[in-house]
Amino acid sequence: MTALSPRIHLQKILPEPGRESGSSFHLSMGIINITPDSFFDGGCWNDREGLAARVDELRAMDILDIGAESTAPKSLPIGTHLEYARFQDLGVANDPWDSRPLSIDTYHLETFRMLQDRFAPRPLILNDIGGHLDRRLADLLRRTPRCPYIFCHNLAPTREESSRHMDFPYRGTKGELSDHLANYFFKAYAFWERHGLQNPLIFDPGFGFSKTYEYNWHLLDVFEKFVERFPRRQSWLIGLSKKSFLQRKALETGEDIGGLHRGLIARLRRNLPRHTLIFRLHDPKDWVDDRALS
Repeated sequence: MTALSPRIHLQKILPEPGRESGSSFHLSMGIINITPDSFFDGGCWNDREGLAARVDELRAMDILDIGAESTAPKSLPIGTHLEYARFQDLGVANDPWDSRPLSIDTYHLETFRMLQDRFAPRPLILNDIGGHLDRRLADLLRRTPRCPYIFCHNLAPTREESSRHMDFPYRGTKGELSDHLANYFFKAYAFWERHGLQNPLIFDPGFGFSKTYEYNWHLLDVFEKFVERFPRRQSWLIGLSKKSFLQRKALETGEDIGGLHRGLIARLRRNLPRHTLIFRLHDPKDWVDDRALS
């Protein structure tokens, strides 16, 4: 697999809808939380010096994903104005900030719209854990058809309740989970067609979202078979880093959580070499490069 420069353009990373990709890529997405209360690194990067250090630490990552609200189960939700103020205070909304593809981790559509306006004409990725397809979203995406959209599995009944996803867990059987997720994601294809959207569409199976420990591991067990139900051009975001179900498994088995995480990344990369996979990472050391797969 050809190595990618971390400065590669978005359109070379993500195929346009309706177009088969001639080759597939495995990409790394470095996480930057500019929050006071994220479970792993809250408060570490929420001043300008800390942010600059974090960006440098993630210099080998292909994409940067920056979020100003923690969606960990015990964190309190915040509103659009506070969220956007956190971006403003750190100068993130001052273009140019970093030349890599930049993903905005938010379920507040107004926050993303304001950041779009500040960064225009540079396209941003909308990493939306909200899991709600509605006219507000369609109107936002239609403004910038080059903006990729990440659609996450989240069973919270409203966008405003997105951060309470663990209050609304999947309640079917393990045998029904794949069908449930397939139906959930297929509705996005219908939404795209109905609204005439051209934005690249990325699916996030939502590891750690609206799923108990057992269902997260079941989904991992069947994931390679599950993605074969979709067109090969379909891109997937894989977010396993620091998730509580990994931490619990590491405690139960005595495994190192970093080694467990890297082993899962290596397995998915080996078993899905022709699919576009984006791995969301806190620690750049967890990235399993091509040499480790040979």
